[in-house]
Amino acid sequence: MKTLLEDLWYSYCLETDSKMGKEEKQLLSRLVKEEDALRAVLTEGQRSILERYENAVDDLRDLAERQAFLKGVRLAAHFLFESFW
Repeated sequence: MKTLLEDLWYSYCLETDSKMGKEEKQLLSRLVKEEDALRAVLTEGQRSILERYENAVDDLRDLAERQAFLKGVRLAAHFLFESFW
């Protein structure tokens, strides 16, 4: 079950993913180039392992980003609450 903060996170992610800056575009381009070079020398079995590894890394990164967002919002709310008392 999603919380209100998780709903905000997913709305924020969808909004910010489409706004990629120049530096991000350059890094992404470099990453794609290097990945293509790596995949060109791997066997089919090795490519399958690499894909599963990349999926696991993506899942872990997504979880870490979501948790950091939730902690940040909770911390901000705590500071806001403390400032009024």
